[in-house]
Amino acid sequence: IYFLFESKTQKSNQMADKKPKLVFRVYLVDDSFKTVAIDSSTAAKQLCQILSEKLSLPDSDRFKLFLQKNGEERCLDDAEEPLSIMVWETNGADKSVVDYQGREEWESVKQKWEQQARFVFKYRIFLRESLPEHDEALIHMLYIQAVHDVIHGNYRCAQEDAVALAGIQMQVDFGDHKDAVHTSGFLASKIQQYIPNYLLRTNTPEQWEKMIFREHQQLGGFQKHAAQVR
Repeated sequence: IYFLFESKTQKSNQMADKKPKLVFRVYLVDDSFKTVAIDSSTAAKQLCQILSEKLSLPDSDRFKLFLQKNGEERCLDDAEEPLSIMVWETNGADKSVVDYQGREEWESVKQKWEQQARFVFKYRIFLRESLPEHDEALIHMLYIQAVHDVIHGNYRCAQEDAVALAGIQMQVDFGDHKDAVHTSGFLASKIQQYIPNYLLRTNTPEQWEKMIFREHQQLGGFQKHAAQVR
């Protein structure tokens, strides 16, 4: 009887292991993304662990999966199942992932999903939290999240702080300031990537560029990671 029970258990585990893995995108705050493949039982917490490994991040409970839809955002509970959410959001709460595991069926779900929503993997910020400055992967994630939140108006700041952040962006993106390269008009077509819209009209693009260049010049010699820590 023991061996019969053990055999049935092994078969059950093997069947669980054979659950088809479905592929979809999880975005970072800079609009880059990671492609992941998980099965229907994978919870948000497990997916965060998978993504942390892909990105060489510390195993931290601070990284969470967020659902963005219709301009709103919420943090998923650890036990929520991302694949189920995708099916419910696109085909109704009475539907099951099991019915959409074929290639064509899943592609249909993904197409509908990508037109209206997405998952974003990011750091859930807690105030007054000390951070390990030596961890380059973690600092990079926090840096791109800070830039995104400032530029998109999630965190409003004064002109002085916006220019300081823009100077850091310049150092990270282009290295040290070079007079022969960073000339008037260099930022003309991309000033909105450095200054949030709610501040943009307070100065001309030329004025913003001069202020950003001055800030950038002060960061000469800073390597990418060192600039992000600032």
